[in-house]
Amino acid sequence: MLNSLERLRLDVESLCNYHVHLIPREKAEAYCLFAQSPAQAINEGNVWQIYILESLSSKERIEAEAHELGHLLVYYRPPGLITMDSIVMFDEDMQELIGEIDNAIQHKLLIDELKTRYNISSGLHIQLMETSLKDIRAEIRNLVDKKNNKLLHAMGVYLFDIARTNMNASARVDQKLQLNTTVKHAFNAAQLHLSQIKLGQSQTIQRQSVNRFMRDIGYEEELDYFFL
Repeated sequence: MLNSLERLRLDVESLCNYHVHLIPREKAEAYCLFAQSPAQAINEGNVWQIYILESLSSKERIEAEAHELGHLLVYYRPPGLITMDSIVMFDEDMQELIGEIDNAIQHKLLIDELKTRYNISSGLHIQLMETSLKDIRAEIRNLVDKKNNKLLHAMGVYLFDIARTNMNASARVDQKLQLNTTVKHAFNAAQLHLSQIKLGQSQTIQRQSVNRFMRDIGYEEELDYFFL
């Protein structure tokens, strides 16, 4: 009988091609892996390469692999969750904002799916995101000094992602929201619009929710971003 991770692997294999690699600590930097981000998936030639820090415990490795597979599952399984890209090439700030939006849409949904369908916990991911809260005050101060509204919006979406996936972090997230009105506005807009997106929802409805969110924080489809 297949265990939960094996079932998840087979389900994702039916949707896309991927390979999983364990990366030793001494090579972690070359794969952009570190303690706060111990796994990632990169699309290389239509094959997803999943890189995971070898130094994780066996339980953490399972969770890390399941999390990356969960991203692929909710993206490829019809009708799939939408993603965006920046209109302006090499606009790294917009790319980061879009990345945070994609994550904020996907994380809650894939975490719930992993738990209900495969009985796989996401404790590692939730813990790492909560740990990152300790650096938020300094990051917001730096972004305010640089007058970088895109990344302040991205910060608001990131805090929404944390609060949405970890009720225990709500009080700490709320403290960070009081530091900047731009961050708080993006958080509230994400809570209002992005939380409306569900698994199995048509991409047309998903796009409407994302467009409402983006307009709320000052961006327009085909001027600032487009849907893939």
